[in-house]
Order: sequence, then structure tokens, then C-alpha cells
Amino acid sequence: MPQLLQGIGIDLLATKPTAQIVKYAQLAEKAGIDEFWLGENYHWFRRYGEEPRSAMTTAAAIALATSRIRLGLGIVSVYTRHPAILAMESYSLSELSQGRFTLGLGAAKMGVVHMGFDLQNPLRTHRECIQLIRALLTGDEVNYSGEVFKLESPASEDHARPNYRIPIVLGVTGPKLLQLAGETCDGLILPTLTTPAYVTYAMEQVQVGARRSGKSLEDFRVGATLISAVDKDGAAARDAVRKILATYFTNKLVNIKNDILLQSASITNEEIQPIADAVLRNDYDHAMKLVTDDMIDRTVVAGTVEEVCERLEDYAKAGLQIPLFVLWGNVQEGIKLLGSEVRSRLVKAAS
Repeated sequence: MPQLLQGIGIDLLATKPTAQIVKYAQLAEKAGIDEFWLGENYHWFRRYGEEPRSAMTTAAAIALATSRIRLGLGIVSVYTRHPAILAMESYSLSELSQGRFTLGLGAAKMGVVHMGFDLQNPLRTHRECIQLIRALLTGDEVNYSGEVFKLESPASEDHARPNYRIPIVLGVTGPKLLQLAGETCDGLILPTLTTPAYVTYAMEQVQVGARRSGKSLEDFRVGATLISAVDKDGAAARDAVRKILATYFTNKLVNIKNDILLQSASITNEEIQPIADAVLRNDYDHAMKLVTDDMIDRTVVAGTVEEVCERLEDYAKAGLQIPLFVLWGNVQEGIKLLGSEVRSRLVKAAS
């Protein structure tokens, strides 16, 4: 089997006890996993039995408990923290991890809507957030007056200048923001329910942005958060993702209209409406029965090692470099199988 990927990672929501997530990160490092990412959810997810925690605080605990594995936030919202706060927290995490940290930014629409933030002009908000974070992390004087953000800051003293370059990646979906990633960022984290068809579409948009700015994509990193389960029993792996897939289908229908991710998977609103109806009346047993194996195979990566590797080949051919597994089912066993069997088959050997 060809070695097509640059690495593999784990991406978990910061909704589990912090000590448990730290143990997962340590296990991933021991298993040879390349990257460990955290997504930040908000209190909207309590309706699905999840209790949110700060991804920043959890990442700090992981940074101190590991020594090799790369760390990322994928994603934190450009709306919930001012860019100056994001710059401070990112620098702290890069310091704690000794340069292993990557900042992933995006809208986090479901949480932002729940908290009442104004979502107008997302392109301008993302662009200014990136510009201001980068400016602050140079240590130079900043006098920034944008349409969304404003900040004045003196230059750092020579002895205190930031000494880590922090990669910034975007976790976005629509064409204009994908183009912004290609124009201004170090990489891209494609969203949950990404398919190989969507990877192809996203990369076309990234290339538009890169051409517009004259930016090379040689070192541009393309990841994607993939709902997944890896098990020696393929049926058990599929069963493990039915509930979370029902939840995401519901979110797409309720919060994100005309979703290109579902279109890329050839999933229609009519197909998922009965699932959403069951979830919204808290009848998960029925919702899970409506999530078919065909829906699973079209939208997530779940199955045996062989099935997962075959699926990842399709993603890699479309341009994905770093799959980030949002694991369900037996998470510990999944991490071990990804490190011991999947990675050895699909990740390029270091030159």
C-alpha cells in the first residue's frame, strides 16, 4: 500500500475530563501518533450530554505532560476571544510545548450563534484576526485600526521578543474563507464530515487564494477532522459513530443551511430530516437506527484497519496530508491501532 500521508493525528473535543484527555495525549505520543488536536465546544452541546471545558487550559496540561507530539487547537473561535488574547494564549502554549503548537482559527458557528455573537462579515473578521495575531507575535510596535478590531501596543523589549513562530491554520468551509487560508495561512483544517470530494473542492479554492497573493503552497499543510472509529470488528466501529453522526447531521440541518459538506457526500436534507427530528425530540435510539451504513461510509472513516486504510487512500489522493481522527468507541484501542498499523502503512518515511 503506498505511503501517501505526511502524518496522522488525534482530534478530540475538550468535553471530557481534562485528566482523561491528557492520558489520551500521552497514549497517542507513546503510540507514535504525530499530532494531537483539541476542538473547543461551547454550552450548546450540553443538549447532547457534553460538558465543555477550555481547550486552551487543556492544551496547556497536555503540553506539560508530553515531549514530542505536536499540539494544535482545531478550532477556537475568532469571535469569542479578541486577537490580542489569542496571541497571548498561543505564545504561552508555544512556550510550554517548546515550539510544538499550532493555532487553528475559525467561526465555530454553532457555539457562536448560541452565545449571541454577531456573525456579520466573517471574511473581514477572520482576516483582521490573523493580521493582528501575526503582528503581535513579531514583537514589533502595533497600531492597528481595522473595521472589526483595534489595538495599540508598544514594541517588545529586545530581551522579551517572542522567539517562536506559531503556525496559523484556518478551520473553515466556504469558498471565500478557504481562499483566505491559501492567501494568508500556513495550512487548513477541513471540518468534520469532510469527504474526498470536498478535499478536492477545498484545494481548488485554496489555490485561488494562493495565486491572488503570490504565495507558495509548498509547505501548506492540509488536515481534516474526521469522525472515526477503528476496531477489529468493523460493525462495532460503525455502531460507535451512529450517535455522533446523528448529532452532526442535526447541526447541519438546524444551524448550517445549504451545507456544501453534505452536498459533497451526496447527502440530502430530505434524508437527514427524520434523523434530526428524532434527535431534537431526544429520541436517540430511533435516530441511530436511521443512520445507515451507507451514510456512514459516505461521511466518516469507521471500520477495520483495512477499511480505514482504504478510505484514507481516497482522501490522500484528493490532497489530504494529515487526517485528524475524532475517535469514538474504544478510544484507547483506536489510538493504538492507528499508531501501530494505520500509520506504518500510509505515512511517508522521514527523509
